Amino acid sequence: MAAPEQVQCFFAITLAPDNAGLSGIQKAAYVDAERQVALDTIILASRRNQGVWTKDEVLFLRDKTEERYAARMKALERGERMWDISVSMLMIAAGKKPRNNSP
Repeated sequence: MAAPEQVQCFFAITLAPDNAGLSGIQKAAYVDAERQVALDTIILASRRNQGVWTKDEVLFLRDKTEERYAARMKALERGERMWDISVSMLMIAAGKKPRNNSP
């Protein structure tokens, strides 16, 4: 089997809600997206590793996550800069299968 002729791209996406080049709506959207990722991670981890955390521990983690991001959103509204930066790695793999000219 021949290797593909063309392959992948890697991107590092850096998000900093306190970037002066962003509008207030964009900043809030970044913080909310980070909040949702954190909540989704808790849910996925608890489902994948059932029995590791009790239901009360999962609820505690979710509540603390909500508190953290509510405080972050209020700081953002006050214009307080925290410079919390998140980096996401994104890999896009695409290939083109070479033609097989043999019969």
